[in-house]
Amino acid sequence: MMPLYITGGFLALGLLVLGSYLMIRYPKVWLGAVLLVLVGFFADTGVGLSASEVVSGAFVIGSLIVWTLYKIGSGYTFVRSWTDRFLVAFIILSVTNLIVALLNGINVGDWTVEWLILFLLLYYFPLREYFGRSEQTFRQFLVLSALSCLLMLGYTVADYYMRTQDGYIYAYQVLNSRSRLFAPMFVFGVLMGIPVLFYSKSIVSRLTLFVFILLNLAGILQSFTRTLWASLLAGIPLLIPFFRLRQNLVIAATTVALGISVFTIASIVNPRITSLVVQLIEERFMSSTQLSGGDFSFETRVNEVTAAMKDIRRYPLGGAGLHAKVISWAPIYSYTNEASFIHIGYVYLLHKFGLGLTLIMMTVLIGFSIRNILAAYRIFKDRKDLTLARAITIAMLAMQPTLYASIFTAELFDQRYGIFILVFYFTFIEISSSLINKEEESANSGKPLINPENVITA
Repeated sequence: MMPLYITGGFLALGLLVLGSYLMIRYPKVWLGAVLLVLVGFFADTGVGLSASEVVSGAFVIGSLIVWTLYKIGSGYTFVRSWTDRFLVAFIILSVTNLIVALLNGINVGDWTVEWLILFLLLYYFPLREYFGRSEQTFRQFLVLSALSCLLMLGYTVADYYMRTQDGYIYAYQVLNSRSRLFAPMFVFGVLMGIPVLFYSKSIVSRLTLFVFILLNLAGILQSFTRTLWASLLAGIPLLIPFFRLRQNLVIAATTVALGISVFTIASIVNPRITSLVVQLIEERFMSSTQLSGGDFSFETRVNEVTAAMKDIRRYPLGGAGLHAKVISWAPIYSYTNEASFIHIGYVYLLHKFGLGLTLIMMTVLIGFSIRNILAAYRIFKDRKDLTLARAITIAMLAMQPTLYASIFTAELFDQRYGIFILVFYFTFIEISSSLINKEEESANSGKPLINPENVITA
């Protein structure tokens, strides 16, 4: 029989060829396939590359490389705004980081693997190009993104089930069984689902969105990640000024009713597990107030930053290079840890790239956020009824606390799911802003933007 890795290689090559064909002939089908295989690409077994990671990685990364080269060769205009210009500059200039890495003795292969993850930021351009042409194509993008999120939820449930086969006795077992990988994506799902639910007109679409929000809430809760809980609670109040009083009362009443119902049902079905979960939640929040000797996660991050700052002081402008290791004591694991990963993403950028490229990347992030804030302010000021683009603009405003908190606590820049969180954030802001501008131009000209008969309320 043919060895498994050879079979996987042929399969990956076949998918790359298929992806390249779809990319040219049917670009939206290609991007839809990418969104649906993200769950396999994001999944990390922790024991090396799995077959699903290799195959999906060849498809996701390889087809993007082909698309980028194809568009460069055809004279495609990537830059449409000043934030685009900085994003392109970051990707191009980041290649020079290889010189820094080689000077610091970093393996070319290790550097390339980490750089290719950053390269995925360029997915922003095809997503913007093919799904930002109209409200209908934007709706297609949202549906595909929701399906991708549901696949991640399915993976989380399966992973959680496998981890809990032996049953629970102590609270730490509940904590160890959690699955945090896709949790920031679930925050996306909740914060986008709420305004789109109020935008939707049909009962079926509203019920569907309500169930979607509940499923994503469950994914967030089972992650037992305090940062995401807090950032979600910080994001929801940002939605309130854009809704009517009745809509805000619905949110408040539904939240209270769901909380009471879930706790009551859980206590009846399995009081022991419910008690352990409540105990764990209390311990998670109490440990946050004990920054020394209590919260080992916090202490681990402090030690990482202290070690990384030594390299940053040595290489302030160019950084230490991608995949440069940091050696620090990790109280959470009780051993000295040597890894290129740094939890605080802002420090990660400084450590790997130095001040120059860090400022460019932060300009991209803050630039998109400012554009989103300005668009949201225009929506708040004119007080018009929600359209799909306006609903997503509001959702991205509410997403900002989660995004910046996640960069601070979970470092998104060298993780596959983290890069796609940034891609989604940039793309949703760009497309929604563009559609709002078209709506305003249409209103000023007196011509409808779309045929009302073709409006889909889902």
